[in-house]
Amino acid sequence: MTILNASDKTIITMLCGASQTGIYSLVHNFGMIAMVITASLDSMWVPHFTRKMLANDIKGINQFSFKYILVLAYVFVGILLVGPEVLIVLAPAEYWEGAYIIAPFVIASYFQFLYTLSVNAEFYYKKTKMVAKNTIVAAILNIILNFTFIPLFGYQAAAYTTAVSYFVSLIMHSWYCKRLNKELFPLKIYFLPTIIIVLATIYQYVFMYNWIARWGMIVSITIILLFMGFKLFKENRKRGE
Repeated sequence: MTILNASDKTIITMLCGASQTGIYSLVHNFGMIAMVITASLDSMWVPHFTRKMLANDIKGINQFSFKYILVLAYVFVGILLVGPEVLIVLAPAEYWEGAYIIAPFVIASYFQFLYTLSVNAEFYYKKTKMVAKNTIVAAILNIILNFTFIPLFGYQAAAYTTAVSYFVSLIMHSWYCKRLNKELFPLKIYFLPTIIIVLATIYQYVFMYNWIARWGMIVSITIILLFMGFKLFKENRKRGE
């Protein structure tokens, strides 16, 4: 995981120079906000998941995981849309071009969040060797893609290769999770949240220089998120979860 997260910066410095590494690092650190949020929530998800698995309540896991993914998708969209303004506040003007790679970092964080669901299942079934294998494959793939595309498209390519590497890791973990339990985490639970992320990415690029349109969308998303969170809380409270 360290190689997967740090190799980009090393290769950019080698091929493009330290100044572009600085831009990349700043946006990468901003993208880590999403990972911090998902890691925090994972500490609550794992005990819930384990209890349900011990009770063999696969249906309950799938129903709750869909809501969990959907809520997190709205969080990722909020980070995506507010990103350009955060970058303006945090950095001088020469760093603002990094706004164009906020989206792939957020998408990479989304893919990482999704594959942790399968990773938790692998831990539950004590099949941890596959976790190591998949991580190694993703890290090697990321290095190969970086050396291939950074010379062609510059430092910005590294953000997209990171997203691709995490997507491949998601596929590998999901495939292996299906081998462990074919009923766990059906693919349909990923469709709507992923479509939301894709549409938000397109929206962000289209309205990159229109903060009113993006912040208006953020307000709408916040209202939806609060409503969904309150509804989910009431449902869980009734079930005593």
